[in-house]
Amino acid sequence: MFRERVQSYLNLLWTVLEENELFGKSGSVFNMDETGLQLNNHSSHDPGLFQSVTSAEKGETVTLVACCNAEGNFVPPVCIMKGKNKKKEYEDGMPPGSFVYMS
Repeated sequence: MFRERVQSYLNLLWTVLEENELFGKSGSVFNMDETGLQLNNHSSHDPGLFQSVTSAEKGETVTLVACCNAEGNFVPPVCIMKGKNKKKEYEDGMPPGSFVYMS
């Protein structure tokens, strides 16, 4: 079953590359992915002490969207944060051209 799915994906990829004349144009083939990051500003009083973290204590989840092409060139990342009001400091330390959106 797994082999069939992989083969189906590779066949579709081949067709898309062929139809769009993308063979040999690795700078035009991009991969995009998103991941959720947990922000937790709480610190333990004793760094050597292990504490279990409940779901309520895990903090806010920020979604990060990253994209690069087959040559290794990156599109600036996008962060999606919970809330309505965007603060300028949310962009501090981010690469030039990055975006922060509120959800």
